[in-house]
Amino acid sequence: MEVKTIKNLRPLLFLNDGSHILCSRGYKLYLLDSSSLKKRYLTKFNVGFKGFLSNFATISRVLRLGFSSAVTIDNDLILLTDKKEFFIYSLNRNSIRVCKELSEFIPPLTLNIGYESDTLYYGEYTRVGSDKVPSIYSINRDLEVKRVVTFPKDAIDHIHYIDYQKSKNRLLILTGDFKRDVGVWIYEFDTKRLYPKYCNGQESRYCWIYSTKDGYFCATDSLLKRNYFKFISSNFSKIKNLFEINGSSIYSCKKDDDIIFSSTVEPGMPSGKFFKDLLNIKRGEGILSDYSEIVTANSSKGSIEKKTKKDFWPFKLGQFGVFTFPNDKNSTNFIFAYAIALKGYNNRLIRIKDRD
Repeated sequence: MEVKTIKNLRPLLFLNDGSHILCSRGYKLYLLDSSSLKKRYLTKFNVGFKGFLSNFATISRVLRLGFSSAVTIDNDLILLTDKKEFFIYSLNRNSIRVCKELSEFIPPLTLNIGYESDTLYYGEYTRVGSDKVPSIYSINRDLEVKRVVTFPKDAIDHIHYIDYQKSKNRLLILTGDFKRDVGVWIYEFDTKRLYPKYCNGQESRYCWIYSTKDGYFCATDSLLKRNYFKFISSNFSKIKNLFEINGSSIYSCKKDDDIIFSSTVEPGMPSGKFFKDLLNIKRGEGILSDYSEIVTANSSKGSIEKKTKKDFWPFKLGQFGVFTFPNDKNSTNFIFAYAIALKGYNNRLIRIKDRD
């Protein structure tokens, strides 16, 4: 299998059906040709000293600096985040600015968010243990922001993922991590009703989900219990474990009829002691391996495209071992990913040629 890498380049978003990819290096943006892997510098956002620090790989890693996710608003505007604040990039003007319209809101885990024509929805990724109650917001192409709904107090820690279901005019919402009603929630626009649909502790903790005509495919995101790639029927009455995976799953993408996802190497429950948690190198009970895997899955089975060992850095200090994926449609013959805290591949774009 042919694998190529580019150091210090993070793929964020497919453009033009995958012929090009918007990439970041700290707070600089590049346009990458997905075939030739030639990159062209676009622009940078001047964030002062933070931007200067993002040029140093180790400092950037520890402080989690740089653009980490992006999503298209319309043919011109792209919404970006560095997990601390939001930014707007204009393709036509080749310029970046802070998205002041969203300045008071907490960014999501990743900008895999629900779409409704020219409106997109995202949920706040509030910190575990925080008193802040997470809400869901909408933003349209005019950058008008509205609060859609706020969760009940003490029900969930934060929001992982949102899927807008047009046929039912509702949001399917995945939540985490440890509170009493972690799992799948529904928000109905017609009735303005928010309610838990399937909440069963760590077994219903997901970070992504994909719809089919008969139901849903997803994978669990548990650091405490064994993790599985699952099928869930449309009404959530039947849940089937299709195959076991060696760790929790946070990131995924869709390519043709396949789901591509990464397993994660992460620690167990926080102890509440800052330095002990910061320097912890022990895997969680639900993490069965020191290797993060890129898995291609269909309706019944999965195949491992690549596996790489977690590097020596502690989990909290140096980040979890995982692969992330660019958003939007990929019509190429390649799988694109980005390696975090993985031995020999950290901070590298990875391109894997599809199996023949």
